[in-house]
Amino acid sequence: MIPLIALLLAAGDPAADFELLRAAPLAQGRWVYQPVVGGSVARFSPYLSVRCDRASGRVQLLAPGYARAVTDTATVTRAPGGWFAARDRRLDAIIFSRSRMVLTGGEGRPPVAIPAEPEPARSIEDCRN
Repeated sequence: MIPLIALLLAAGDPAADFELLRAAPLAQGRWVYQPVVGGSVARFSPYLSVRCDRASGRVQLLAPGYARAVTDTATVTRAPGGWFAARDRRLDAIIFSRSRMVLTGGEGRPPVAIPAEPEPARSIEDCRN
């Protein structure tokens, strides 16, 4: 799979980001964690996937069609590639997020909130252990 959008930490407007976290509608669906050959993947389809590749010690974040994500611990924005070293501190924005994450900045797409659940942290931790 070729990443369309990948996420990295970036500065945001804290007041606007907080309002976005509070106001964006919660998407229908649920997180699914799945062990796969060579690692694991956590998906909230079709919005976000977090994939661990144990052999390379890297984690891939994919949010097709969205330019940034807002969590309660950081604002996250797109970058090419989507691969992070497993211990990259930027992944902590996903691990320590509580309540919800909001994907926004998609061309013609409204913001969408997805619940912050343990599955993405589990996939990240698979690569850290």
